[in-house]
Amino acid sequence: MPITKTANFILQVVSFPDFTLTLPSVSGLAFAGQVFPILANVTPIDQFAGEIVFSISGHPAGSVVTFIPSNTLTIAPGISKGIQINIAIAADNSLVGTYTIVVMAVSTIYNGG
Repeated sequence: MPITKTANFILQVVSFPDFTLTLPSVSGLAFAGQVFPILANVTPIDQFAGEIVFSISGHPAGSVVTFIPSNTLTIAPGISKGIQINIAIAADNSLVGTYTIVVMAVSTIYNGG
């Protein structure tokens, strides 16, 4: 008669570590010719650690965007970090209007592959 032994192993599959992106406000008022700051904060989820690259779109034509300290942050598990995004708006009254600014934070560490 054969002798058979078994052992159990529990495998738990979870989603990739991630991060949140938050802005302290959803709107603001700026004058033509002004530099307007936007603060962006990222917080790691599920032990996320790595490099995050920021970009924005939707700002007024001709404006100059700068990221302080840069458009790239490296975060570690449990530690939130933030950057300041300055939008220097041209002194041009033809730019008067409402703009939907999109702040994007991208990490290519986990790409589903």
